[in-house]
Amino acid sequence: MEQDSKRKVSRRVLLTSLGVAGAAVASGGWVHAFNGNDTASDAIEPESHSGGNACHGQYDTWLDLQTASASGQLQHCVKVWTVQHTQGGIGGAVYVKDGTTGQANTGNEIAFYDGDGNGWRLDDIPTDARMGVLPTETLNESVAIENRRKIEMLLRDPSVAYCEFGIQGDVYVIGSIHPLRSNLYINHIKGCTIKGYLNDTARSTISVGHIFGFPLYQDPDNGNFTIIGYCENVNYQLDGEIATYYRAEHVAAHNNNCIGFKKSKCCRVVGSGGVGESDHKGIVFDGEAIDCHIDVAYIKETSNEPFQMKGDPSMPDCTNTVKVGSIENPKFDGGNPKVVGFVSYSKLVTVQIGKYTGNKQLNPILVGAFGCGTVIVEKGYVENVSQLLRQYETGHGLVRDVTFKNADTMIRRAGQVAGVHKTSRIQRCKADGGALPTIYSADYNGSLFDVLDISDNDFSEATGTVHIWNNPLSSGNPKVWDIKDNIVPSGWVNQAIFNKCSDYKAIAASGTSFSYDIEGDNGDRPYTQLGGRVVHGTYAYPFEFDLLLLSRTSYSFHKSILHDSSVQMKITTAKVGQNVTFTLHSGGTGATFGEIIVSN
Repeated sequence: MEQDSKRKVSRRVLLTSLGVAGAAVASGGWVHAFNGNDTASDAIEPESHSGGNACHGQYDTWLDLQTASASGQLQHCVKVWTVQHTQGGIGGAVYVKDGTTGQANTGNEIAFYDGDGNGWRLDDIPTDARMGVLPTETLNESVAIENRRKIEMLLRDPSVAYCEFGIQGDVYVIGSIHPLRSNLYINHIKGCTIKGYLNDTARSTISVGHIFGFPLYQDPDNGNFTIIGYCENVNYQLDGEIATYYRAEHVAAHNNNCIGFKKSKCCRVVGSGGVGESDHKGIVFDGEAIDCHIDVAYIKETSNEPFQMKGDPSMPDCTNTVKVGSIENPKFDGGNPKVVGFVSYSKLVTVQIGKYTGNKQLNPILVGAFGCGTVIVEKGYVENVSQLLRQYETGHGLVRDVTFKNADTMIRRAGQVAGVHKTSRIQRCKADGGALPTIYSADYNGSLFDVLDISDNDFSEATGTVHIWNNPLSSGNPKVWDIKDNIVPSGWVNQAIFNKCSDYKAIAASGTSFSYDIEGDNGDRPYTQLGGRVVHGTYAYPFEFDLLLLSRTSYSFHKSILHDSSVQMKITTAKVGQNVTFTLHSGGTGATFGEIIVSN
């Protein structure tokens, strides 16, 4: 046969290997066989041959691998190339003889023994297509159940450290997939959408609350879901999409997460894709997560929490991170508390949500933190939430660099145990309109805490009345109030918790009298100190008043200044409300007020 260049077949065709465990290769697949001197570039388009010895120089001969294997026609070959797994021209792969021997016609798509008992192994990237996984336009139950089995077989193979889900289109799965191993990299490629259903009551299907469940269960195939150790170093590269759906055949509604971990170390779900929908939650680290990370582009339309990151309370240095580009339209119809993201039991958790708008009627908590050391919610745009951070028995809470609209409060303290809560900080945030009834609020005031820091924020566009604190009780006060440099709205109510300014301000003064309103423009009492100079000729005489003390009494203050000529001068105050008039009695020296500043 003439080797015409137009008839060469690209090695980019996707798959044909083994159909099921115990069968060498599904029938109907064409194979190019190589001897030791051949290369993939020698492959040409197959003729409709069913026989012939492909390894005696006839590089243009293609064989059905199952037939060839069973009849001994691979005896002198070192490499074979399949065109497809079973159908559709997808799933082609290269196999090499590995020098082992075993029971003839056994194995699977990763490794098998041919009709002569010679061992062959996959010499290509393990993929869903090379395992015989098939896409369908709609749910086909028998295909979806077989897809689950084949994907699980791929992920459980200890020789596979890297694999790809790359079928373009929809891949349906019924049941749960349990790799039961560590040290695995899954590359879920853009354009591949995995759609999961919990179970099929008419068939025996293993289902336990997720499509992909990475815990190291003892024997999930036989119903033993005891976790026997940490799952470590699993990286799920999610550039495609994954989703779960409910149907009436399911034994339970709202019990099918997309990706789930429990008891995990250094595991990650990252990528440019995300969750398209979920009948339960989206991406879940459901406990004892240590140094684990979520970083995906989106999570959409979940029935319960779009994500969870639960740490390990026994590990004092446990840190975890979550970053989601956008969270869209969670339904919150699954019965769980309405929380966009739940984090717990970590020394440090950072959460970034690029955009969440949601429905104000649902009014969820953006981030609920339970039992953590420090939780940081940072960056992004948020609308229509009850709280940006619920700080439940969590030592340190920080919300920073978030633009928001229509929030009932920014941080809410909660819990039952005294002394756990240490600090709450709100920094560099911006209200983009809508109501903000309270900035900081507390369900629990059973103990003092160290610091309440609300600084460098722009609340100017918040509508209605804005309080700093919804329920100020002396038993739950901070030891340090650090409220400063905030741009406040017209409805600002400071509750005697004053918004101080870090910079100083010059007060216009000349002659022997001037006035200053301690409450400033918004009743904030932005400065606590007033100082200045009395000047005469080349002499200047400094003085200072404590504005905080002045604000708390109706008494007049008196400050004596000795002039260089030994004449006693004095400054006295007179207060009406919080407006103070300062008067210089110069003793005939001709001295006047010079520069006056207020500061903290």
